Amino acid sequence: MMRIAVRPAAQHGFSLVEIALVLVIISILLSAATVPLASLEGQRRERRLQADLSSVRDALIAHMVSHGALPCPVGPVASAGPLGSTSAPAGAGGQRSAVATHGRCATFRGGVPAAALSVAGAVDAAGALLDPWGRAYRFALSDADDGTPGLPDWSVPGEPGAVGIERLRGSLSVCERPAARCPRGALRANDLVFVVLSHGADAGGDGLQRQNLAPGGSFTLAPRSEVPATRFDDALVWASRSELVWWMLRAGRLP
Repeated sequence: MMRIAVRPAAQHGFSLVEIALVLVIISILLSAATVPLASLEGQRRERRLQADLSSVRDALIAHMVSHGALPCPVGPVASAGPLGSTSAPAGAGGQRSAVATHGRCATFRGGVPAAALSVAGAVDAAGALLDPWGRAYRFALSDADDGTPGLPDWSVPGEPGAVGIERLRGSLSVCERPAARCPRGALRANDLVFVVLSHGADAGGDGLQRQNLAPGGSFTLAPRSEVPATRFDDALVWASRSELVWWMLRAGRLP
């Protein structure tokens, strides 16, 4: 019988060119995957932002109906840094009272009082609710005082009824462009009792959103933009005097 010798197949490794080509392909695939993941995270935070703002607005109206007044903002509102760096469970100890003597708020511009409103979420050292980027939501409350002197109309229980429907008013407004006093042609909403604001992902340092960093009685709400001169990604919710009056009438809080 004739035997046939079988030689083993020739063995060889990958060349440097082949390895480099594989690394390039892997790099391209990873880069393609990174963009959608970042986009998904941004979308997740935007959804949470809208849910938070809606919950806070509802909680403030419910507090007005049940207590006859709105809670005072907590403060000071300091930068919270990266998400989670200074957060604690909502309702944890450390929330400072923002109410001075006679029920007058110590500040009408501060943070959302998470514990007073029973809203869930991370808070800073003052008890202010944090947005998805780890910064405190801004809470502005009308300081109108048309009733008992020294007792603001919206933050003292029973004071709205003492003032009366005809004299109740809000001292805040929302404008289409930055302005200390909004021109009539640019007015989006006025006679507002409260405004709740998030500075969004970029912290609101330039463009049309700069007014919201230290607003007086007028806040800015503009179309979303990435253009430096008109940059805007802030998000706001508010309630007007007429809306709160309607809720209080339904609850029997006003005569």
